[in-house]
Parts: sequence; structure tokens; C-alpha cells
Amino acid sequence: MNIKKRMVVPIIVGFLLIPLFSVLLQPDVKSGIRFAISATLCWFLYKGASWARWVMGVLCALGGLASAYFALAQSSSAAQFIFVVLMVFYLPSAFVLLTGAYLKVPPRL
Repeated sequence: MNIKKRMVVPIIVGFLLIPLFSVLLQPDVKSGIRFAISATLCWFLYKGASWARWVMGVLCALGGLASAYFALAQSSSAAQFIFVVLMVFYLPSAFVLLTGAYLKVPPRL
């Protein structure tokens, strides 16, 4: 497994676990469609599609900013904790996907 895939696999796992928990907690059509779209994006990201990296990066950035906002707006500490966890996942993932610096393969010597 090359360095690109080693950086992307944890992001893919996180992107699949978050909607999977949503499906398990509240099984409905909307959650199933979200999981299917996430799985499709993750597949294309794993295959190396540049457009998938940008789409997931922008979605991560928006999700991280929304999580930060909702963490500050919540009065319940349990809800704040959940949003902080989401923010801690989404914002670094957005940085890795959008900068691309970590995804560049170093030259072999």
C-alpha cells in the first residue's frame, strides 16, 4: 500500500462509520441513501479520482465548520461532545484532502 492510500484509508473508514451509525440508530431511506453516496465517494477516492478528493474535502470542511457551530450552540454536554468529535475528524480530514501535500508520493532514492 502506497503513502496515498495509507493517508486516505482512515478518512474513508471515518466517512463510512459516521453514516453507518446514522443508519443503525435511525434506519430510514434518507440514512441509507447517505450511506450509499458516502460509500460511492469513498470508492472513487480510494481509486484515486481527483474530483472525489475535492468533493470530500469540501464536504469535510463544511461538516467541520457546522460541527464547530453546533458544538458552541448546544447546551447539553453530551451533544457538545459528539459535535466536537465530529469536528476533530472533519477538519483535519479536510486539510489533508484539500491541501494534497500529504498525498504526494515522495521520490524514491
